[in-house]
Amino acid sequence: MNPLVRRLASLIVVVVSLNSGAQLSAQQRGDEPVAIEMRGVPEGKHEPTVLIFKSGDYAKFQIPTPGEPFRPEILTAGQGAEHLGGMFGVLPAGTQVAYHYHVNRESIIVAISGEATEVIEGKELAFKTGDIYYIPAGKKHTTINRTNADFRYLEFFTYPPMASDFVEVK
Repeated sequence: MNPLVRRLASLIVVVVSLNSGAQLSAQQRGDEPVAIEMRGVPEGKHEPTVLIFKSGDYAKFQIPTPGEPFRPEILTAGQGAEHLGGMFGVLPAGTQVAYHYHVNRESIIVAISGEATEVIEGKELAFKTGDIYYIPAGKKHTTINRTNADFRYLEFFTYPPMASDFVEVK
């Protein structure tokens, strides 16, 4: 197994363990991006530590921009992560992520509430709460929410930060 995939797989064990003491909050100032904060996690670059992401907290989290996609990064170099990144995503009803691929990035996406359709290389797959998808580098994909409720997910990926390896397919 690829060592980076092994790291992602071990991180998913942490993600689904549901044992976090961290609390979530979000702030937005003017036109700046929404900042999500995990209280209980030290700020700034420091030695890597074990972080536990409680999916139940993310499933209930009140986003500051209801009805709009919300995708803050939750695992960054600032927390000591050198080879992995993470984000929390909310895809409102009737919206989708642009069809895209990543040149180098591998991703693991965990559905934490709601339902969506994952399209990988043109093939549509149901994506339901509790499902975990592995997307290899180079595979074109998108997530589409055709339901009447939000779809929420956690994504962990190689080659961070989030925007560094995103190629939209037109």
